[in-house]
Amino acid sequence: MLVGAAFWRDPWLQKHHGTTVLLALICCSYGYGAGMQVNALLDRSTPKSYRVIVTAKHVSHGRSTSYHLRLAPWGPEVSGQDLMVSRSTYAGIKQGDTVCMVLRSGAMGVAWSKLARCDSTD
Repeated sequence: MLVGAAFWRDPWLQKHHGTTVLLALICCSYGYGAGMQVNALLDRSTPKSYRVIVTAKHVSHGRSTSYHLRLAPWGPEVSGQDLMVSRSTYAGIKQGDTVCMVLRSGAMGVAWSKLARCDSTD
């Protein structure tokens, strides 16, 4: 909507359609990310915790280095999951370790999950 208003009022954008499309994609991406943050921040659902085995670890190199844990199937992830984690989390977990995934339903109905420390009461 914002890009449409800018396109309607700005003669430069009317002449540069590629820039207008790029601006629309950026705004949509930002809106999606902001919506998912709101979904998580306002979530008051009861969390479900799943104990999961780390089946593999790997590091990806490219423009940046990313650290990944391969998790066994859990909850809604019937074929397992490749989870990108921080370097410190990666270093602190070994293949074969058990981690916990916490699943919540989301304030806007979009389920989300995160890696968490397993409590002894789980």
